[in-house]
Amino acid sequence: VSKNPQVLISDITILSDEEKNQLLYGFNQTKADYSKDKTIQELFEEQVKKIPDKAAVVFKGKQLTYKELNQKANQLAGILREKGVEADSIVGINAERSLEMIVGIIGILKAGGAYLPIDPDYPEQRISYMLEDSGVSIVLTQERLKKPAFKGEFLAIDDQKFHSGEDSNLGENSNLEIVNKPSDLAYVIYTSGSTGKPKGTLIEHKGVANLKAFFETEFKITAKDSILQFASPSFDASVWETFMALLEGATLFIVPKEVIDNVRYFEDYLNDNNITVATLPPTYLVNLDPSRVTGLKLLITAGSATNWHLLNTWKNKVTYINAYGPTETTVCATAWKAQYQTNQYNTIPIGKPLPNTKAYIMDHGENICPIGVPGELCISGTSLARGYLNKPKLTAEKFVSNPFVPGERIYKTGDLARWLPDGNIEFIGRIDNQVKIRGFRIELGEIEAQLLKKPEIKGAVVLTQETDDDHNYLCAYIVSEKELTTHELREYLSNDLPDYMIPSQFIQLEQFPLTPHEKIDIKKLADSGKAILTGIDYVAPENELEEQIAAIWRKVLKLEKVGIHDNFFDLGGNSLNIIQVNDQLQKEIGREISVTYQFQYTTVNSLAKFFNKNFDDTFSDRREIIEKGMNKLKRFKNKRIAAN
Repeated sequence: VSKNPQVLISDITILSDEEKNQLLYGFNQTKADYSKDKTIQELFEEQVKKIPDKAAVVFKGKQLTYKELNQKANQLAGILREKGVEADSIVGINAERSLEMIVGIIGILKAGGAYLPIDPDYPEQRISYMLEDSGVSIVLTQERLKKPAFKGEFLAIDDQKFHSGEDSNLGENSNLEIVNKPSDLAYVIYTSGSTGKPKGTLIEHKGVANLKAFFETEFKITAKDSILQFASPSFDASVWETFMALLEGATLFIVPKEVIDNVRYFEDYLNDNNITVATLPPTYLVNLDPSRVTGLKLLITAGSATNWHLLNTWKNKVTYINAYGPTETTVCATAWKAQYQTNQYNTIPIGKPLPNTKAYIMDHGENICPIGVPGELCISGTSLARGYLNKPKLTAEKFVSNPFVPGERIYKTGDLARWLPDGNIEFIGRIDNQVKIRGFRIELGEIEAQLLKKPEIKGAVVLTQETDDDHNYLCAYIVSEKELTTHELREYLSNDLPDYMIPSQFIQLEQFPLTPHEKIDIKKLADSGKAILTGIDYVAPENELEEQIAAIWRKVLKLEKVGIHDNFFDLGGNSLNIIQVNDQLQKEIGREISVTYQFQYTTVNSLAKFFNKNFDDTFSDRREIIEKGMNKLKRFKNKRIAAN
């Protein structure tokens, strides 16, 4: 080194040529055949030809066969073509779970466009931003949904004229001429952004075509399978579920939201519909009882880290797959098939790269890390996104040239991982300010940016905390001279952020603790300040039912004290906790309530009154029925007596 002062320590490799070849090529022997010359709609139309009369999609007892779905999508596609949709056109689809939602997705693809899924439950400001940023001129929606401010055109996909051919010259059995190619856009998914605004990820057809080959070779998906559609349409896991079914000739079952919100109903739904394949976040799976699920064969967990306890709970019940992948890699980049013979790993691996996908683990100097040494996980291959919509600088920062394969790109995931000796990858965590909560990828900076827009807040830091059962939740630390309430802050954030991005806990400080270098001392934050008051005086339960409900809330929310007028959400509750509460209500006091009502009756007192009124009304109804029956019986007896 002394003879050549230009050599840096970071340039010195400790890998032998053999080790380097193993990491670069041995672990990345993933080349495989796939339909590289076909678009998603062409692959779907192949299934329509093979099995036209087989059920393609089912929702609430109604279904569409492959032929019917194809016909309806053709009609819609013809209308979209007439309105100017072509290759790389982005069309919004703002729809609730339904058959029409699937018709809309396939119809947009058949027209040659790319679909932008929008969750109707998103705050209106967030939806408006997505519509403006994407530049869409057409949004498919449902008549019953509220229409956000938008300069373009809304088309109601539940209007029958779009399925009758009334507005199109296209014959119902005619597939449209293909006007796009596999390298054109298929869909755009918006994810959380560090700048305070969500960012749109651009995914091409070839990535989904590559997934189809993986479904066939690794998962052995066939037309005999019944596949669950669980994820929100705005979450890329829905792409995985939808096309796992429709490109393989299987049946897609769209589970209603009210069923998802009740784990006992959900278990019954799996059994009643003979679901064979399900992809679920571990945070939801933990609520299910494997002994109550009979027909499931393939269970895939994704979205957040799983654990050995959860995996062993499903041991010998299913084939268990742990999958990993950012939106930027067409849903999935690696997968691990559980081996139950031995727990040779400290944590459950995220597996090996998918076909036509390569994984690299690199240090800050873009050097390959040896086996067992943590580094940034980087992905290359067929399934890489084109980049981010309207964000060339961020695209250039995250999608860089592959230093090992000229002409290829690598996506820098920001995830910390390491190679295991057998070629599997172990996920360690994030190296930046991005986290996973309930399966959703979140930029903490986006939440912080929204908090800082509130004039009273002078500083904001959002961190993840962990519960005793290894579940993450968001905690916001704020500096403000004015005393703020949890309810006030939740209401403020809900104008711009979806539910899963609103912190469960708020801590108010006079000032942030600092390190000697005058940076915020993250480690000390947890021990400083106090939880923001709900603004409600504590009132103890006044009867047995209130005490039972309060006890369940304390158990689920991990609290020492719950007053009868405390708001469930101000105490840190979220939609996942609601499912847990409902399950406990059924088990412990024999009561149940729809999630819609749980969002309405958010205090112990109001929920207890609801239960009492519901019981009284039910008793009154039953008493009225009994009285009517008795009177009818008396009249019948009197008639018989008169006749005699």
